[in-house]
Amino acid sequence: MGYCVKACRRLQRVWRIPLVVAALLHDIGETIAPDNHSAAAAAILRPYVSDRTHWVVQQHGLFQGYYYFHHVGADRNLREMFRDHPFYQACIDFCAKYDQAAFDPKIESRPLEFFEPMVRRIFDREPYAASKMTMGQRATADLGYARGAASS
Repeated sequence: MGYCVKACRRLQRVWRIPLVVAALLHDIGETIAPDNHSAAAAAILRPYVSDRTHWVVQQHGLFQGYYYFHHVGADRNLREMFRDHPFYQACIDFCAKYDQAAFDPKIESRPLEFFEPMVRRIFDREPYAASKMTMGQRATADLGYARGAASS
């Protein structure tokens, strides 16, 4: 969990609360579904985050493989199958700038309690599925990125 808090600490500076919470919880499935932890975390977050944030969490395990798959006999470029996906670069950015970078022991983190209000803010709101938003409205609502941060 400490490593996820470090990812959040880095994200907090540039992205909005939904993606900070997603970063905090992106590995929550590790203990119950180590081979499919990304899907488990994405399923928990799905009703509360944008399509973009959901997709990034759902695919981060495969995209994170870029950094280690070649050490275990797998193809580190498996993420390339999603090259034409509209959220491809967002997932690369998340993994490179926040997920992978959080392994750096020099990164300072905050106590978990610091993030509690953010987590409550996300999970206390009405789930998208229960709202009257159309898919088009949902796709553009609360993308979780500050202006300009997604591609920098």
